[in-house]
Amino acid sequence: MKVKKSVFAILLVLFVFAIASLSYIVFQAPTFREGPVGFLKDGDIDSIINQAQAKGEYRCCMNPPCELCVLKANPGNNYKAGTCACDDLISQGKAPCLECQKDNDVSACKLNQNISSCK
Repeated sequence: MKVKKSVFAILLVLFVFAIASLSYIVFQAPTFREGPVGFLKDGDIDSIINQAQAKGEYRCCMNPPCELCVLKANPGNNYKAGTCACDDLISQGKAPCLECQKDNDVSACKLNQNISSCK
């Protein structure tokens, strides 16, 4: 009888631990994305964009700005992750990053060469 109680107590503790761990993962664990300086939490992306905009290094044609240029080097940021030159590229008649290209207003903006009408 003592063995059954001990096994039951151990299983109960493991079950409670599993539920607590799952709850943490689902409700509290931050999400991370790979970025120019390692892995970023979601709020870090906005912070990096704001800092780059303040330096004049993030000139996106979309509002809110694209996140692709923060996360990966691509033609839209002249292959320098954490910056964005999509607005400049469109004004030069060149293609912006893929995220900006997917936005319908960007293609219209590119055709009209009117950056102020971009989102």
